[in-house]
Amino acid sequence: ELQLDVEFSMPRLMPDGSPPPPENKRESVALGDDGLTLAGSKSIGLNDYSTHETMVFDSATEGRKQGTDLVMKKKSTNEEVSYSRTAHSEGEMFGLKFWENWYIIGENDSDQPEFKFVYYNGKTRQNTYEGAFVYSRTR
Repeated sequence: ELQLDVEFSMPRLMPDGSPPPPENKRESVALGDDGLTLAGSKSIGLNDYSTHETMVFDSATEGRKQGTDLVMKKKSTNEEVSYSRTAHSEGEMFGLKFWENWYIIGENDSDQPEFKFVYYNGKTRQNTYEGAFVYSRTR
Protein backbone atom coordinates (compact mmCIF):
# COMPACT_ATOMS: atom_id res chain seq x y z
CA GLU A 1 0.00 0.00 0.00
CA LEU A 2 1.41 3.36 -1.03
CA GLN A 3 0.20 6.72 0.33
CA LEU A 4 0.57 9.41 -2.36
CA ASP A 5 0.33 13.17 -2.24
CA VAL A 6 -0.27 14.23 -5.82
CA GLU A 7 0.25 17.74 -7.17
CA PHE A 8 -0.73 18.51 -10.75
CA SER A 9 -1.72 21.28 -13.10
CA MET A 10 -4.58 21.43 -15.53
CA PRO A 11 -3.44 21.41 -19.17
CA ARG A 12 -2.63 24.67 -20.91
CA LEU A 13 -0.78 24.61 -24.21
CA MET A 14 1.78 27.09 -25.53
CA PRO A 15 1.89 27.93 -29.28
CA ASP A 16 4.39 25.10 -29.90
CA GLY A 17 2.09 22.61 -28.15
CA SER A 18 4.10 22.21 -24.93
CA PRO A 19 2.57 23.11 -21.55
CA PRO A 20 4.02 26.11 -19.65
CA PRO A 21 4.75 26.00 -15.93
CA PRO A 22 1.56 26.42 -13.86
CA GLU A 23 0.50 29.84 -12.60
CA ASN A 24 -1.71 30.37 -9.60
CA LYS A 25 -3.96 33.07 -11.05
CA ARG A 26 -7.63 33.20 -11.96
CA GLU A 27 -8.59 34.11 -15.52
CA SER A 28 -11.23 36.48 -16.78
CA VAL A 29 -13.32 35.00 -19.58
CA ALA A 30 -16.17 36.37 -21.63
CA LEU A 31 -18.14 35.32 -24.68
CA GLY A 32 -16.39 36.13 -27.94
CA ASP A 33 -17.82 38.41 -30.66
CA ASP A 34 -19.58 35.42 -32.25
CA GLY A 35 -21.45 34.74 -28.98
CA LEU A 36 -20.35 31.09 -29.01
CA THR A 37 -16.69 30.91 -27.99
CA LEU A 38 -14.98 31.95 -24.79
CA ALA A 39 -12.48 34.78 -25.16
CA GLY A 40 -9.53 35.06 -22.78
CA SER A 41 -9.58 31.40 -21.71
CA LYS A 42 -6.12 29.88 -21.79
CA SER A 43 -6.45 27.42 -18.92
CA ILE A 44 -9.04 26.09 -16.54
CA GLY A 45 -9.59 28.26 -13.45
CA LEU A 46 -6.69 27.97 -11.05
CA ASN A 47 -3.98 25.73 -12.48
CA ASP A 48 -2.54 24.22 -9.29
CA TYR A 49 -4.30 21.27 -7.64
CA SER A 50 -3.35 18.60 -5.14
CA THR A 51 -4.90 15.48 -3.68
CA HIS A 52 -4.02 12.50 -1.50
CA GLU A 53 -4.67 8.93 -2.58
CA THR A 54 -3.90 5.37 -1.54
CA MET A 55 -2.50 3.06 -4.24
CA VAL A 56 -2.25 -0.71 -3.82
CA PHE A 57 -0.12 -2.70 -6.25
CA ASP A 58 -1.62 -6.04 -7.21
CA SER A 59 0.53 -9.13 -6.64
CA ALA A 60 1.19 -11.32 -9.66
CA THR A 61 1.52 -14.38 -7.39
CA GLU A 62 -1.77 -13.97 -5.49
CA GLY A 63 -5.07 -14.92 -7.06
CA ARG A 64 -6.51 -12.12 -9.20
CA LYS A 65 -9.80 -10.58 -8.20
CA GLN A 66 -12.60 -11.47 -10.61
CA GLY A 67 -13.52 -8.63 -12.97
CA THR A 68 -10.22 -6.79 -12.71
CA ASP A 69 -8.84 -7.83 -16.13
CA LEU A 70 -8.98 -5.36 -18.99
CA VAL A 71 -9.99 -6.80 -22.37
CA MET A 72 -9.32 -4.73 -25.50
CA LYS A 73 -9.74 -5.49 -29.20
CA LYS A 74 -7.08 -4.80 -31.82
CA LYS A 75 -8.77 -2.86 -34.63
CA SER A 76 -6.63 -4.40 -37.38
CA THR A 77 -7.34 -8.05 -36.49
CA ASN A 78 -10.37 -7.84 -34.15
CA GLU A 79 -8.31 -10.05 -31.79
CA GLU A 80 -9.00 -9.69 -28.05
CA VAL A 81 -6.05 -8.93 -25.76
CA SER A 82 -6.35 -9.27 -21.96
CA TYR A 83 -4.31 -7.28 -19.41
CA SER A 84 -4.14 -7.95 -15.67
CA ARG A 85 -4.68 -4.98 -13.38
CA THR A 86 -1.36 -3.58 -12.12
CA ALA A 87 -2.69 -1.47 -9.24
CA HIS A 88 -5.81 0.17 -7.84
CA SER A 89 -6.25 3.42 -5.96
CA GLU A 90 -8.79 5.53 -4.17
CA GLY A 91 -8.82 9.11 -2.98
CA GLU A 92 -10.72 12.36 -3.11
CA MET A 93 -10.42 15.26 -5.54
CA PHE A 94 -12.65 18.31 -6.05
CA GLY A 95 -14.84 16.97 -3.20
CA LEU A 96 -15.53 13.65 -4.94
CA LYS A 97 -14.27 10.26 -3.78
CA PHE A 98 -12.77 8.24 -6.65
CA TRP A 99 -11.76 4.64 -7.27
CA GLU A 100 -9.33 3.77 -10.09
CA ASN A 101 -7.85 0.69 -11.79
CA TRP A 102 -4.39 0.99 -13.39
CA TYR A 103 -2.96 -1.23 -16.14
CA ILE A 104 0.45 -1.37 -17.84
CA ILE A 105 -0.58 -2.21 -21.41
CA GLY A 106 2.71 -1.59 -23.20
CA GLU A 107 6.40 -1.05 -22.59
CA ASN A 108 9.71 -0.70 -24.40
CA ASP A 109 11.71 -3.55 -25.92
CA SER A 110 15.02 -4.17 -24.11
CA ASP A 111 17.01 -2.27 -26.77
CA GLN A 112 14.79 0.85 -26.61
CA PRO A 113 14.67 3.78 -24.15
CA GLU A 114 12.53 2.94 -21.09
CA PHE A 115 8.81 3.73 -21.18
CA LYS A 116 5.52 2.34 -19.90
CA PHE A 117 2.14 2.85 -21.57
CA VAL A 118 -0.44 3.18 -18.78
CA TYR A 119 -4.22 2.88 -19.13
CA TYR A 120 -6.58 3.74 -16.27
CA ASN A 121 -10.30 3.75 -15.64
CA GLY A 122 -12.16 5.06 -12.67
CA LYS A 123 -15.43 6.16 -11.20
CA THR A 124 -16.93 8.68 -8.85
CA ARG A 125 -20.51 8.92 -7.63
CA GLN A 126 -21.16 11.23 -10.61
CA ASN A 127 -19.56 9.44 -13.54
CA THR A 128 -16.99 7.03 -14.95
CA TYR A 129 -13.84 8.02 -16.84
CA GLU A 130 -10.78 6.57 -18.53
CA GLY A 131 -7.49 7.74 -19.96
CA ALA A 132 -3.97 6.77 -20.90
CA PHE A 133 -0.48 8.24 -20.80
CA VAL A 134 3.17 7.31 -21.28
CA TYR A 135 5.76 7.33 -18.49
CA SER A 136 9.20 7.92 -19.96
CA ARG A 137 12.67 8.78 -18.70
CA THR A 138 13.33 10.76 -21.89
CA ARG A 139 11.26 13.16 -23.94
